[in-house]
Amino acid sequence: MTFANLAAHMQEGVDFRITAQKKNESILIMAIHGGNIEPFTTEIATAIAGNEYGLYLFEGVRAHNNKELHIGSMYFDEPRAQDMALGAETIVSVHGHRNTEHEFVMIGGLNRGLAERIARNIGDIDIEVRPFEEIFHPGDARNICNRGLLGGGVEIEISRKLRDALREDAGLYRLFTNAIRRAIAR
Repeated sequence: MTFANLAAHMQEGVDFRITAQKKNESILIMAIHGGNIEPFTTEIATAIAGNEYGLYLFEGVRAHNNKELHIGSMYFDEPRAQDMALGAETIVSVHGHRNTEHEFVMIGGLNRGLAERIARNIGDIDIEVRPFEEIFHPGDARNICNRGLLGGGVEIEISRKLRDALREDAGLYRLFTNAIRRAIAR
C-alpha cells in the first residue's frame, strides 16, 4: 500500500493525523505507525525528539481498525514525510513490535555506528536488544529510515510488552528515551 492508495479512501483528521515539525535539519525522529496503529510509539518518538530534533508522526486516530493505516517502512511515501526525510542527515524511526510476552528492542539500519551506540546504551539499562527478524528490512535503502541525506538511519522496533512497561513506569521511560537521545547526541 502507498499513501496515495490510503488517502483515496481515508481522510486526514478523521482516520489519521500528521505532525511535521522541523527543528534541527540534521536529525529527524519519526513514528510512521503512531497513535493507535502501534500504540505508544508517538510518545516515545516525541520524547526522543524533545526540543532539539525534527519530528514526524503519522498517527491512526480511529477507534478501531487502525492496522488498515499501516504503510510498510519501505513503501512509506506520505509527501511531508518524504520532504522531511530528504532534508535530514540522519533519521531514527520508532516502531512497535507486536510481541506481548517479552520486553525487548530490535535495532537496525544503514547507520551502523548510531545503531550500535543506541543498542549499547539500551543494553546498559538492562533492556534486551535482539537481532532483527527477517520480516523487517531496516538495512534496505528504500526503508524510510535510510532516506536521509547521508543514506543511513536507524529503525527501532519496541515490543508491545516493553512499550506497556514504558507507559506505566515514568522512570524507565526517561531512562529509555534518554539512552537513545545520548546516543544521537554523540
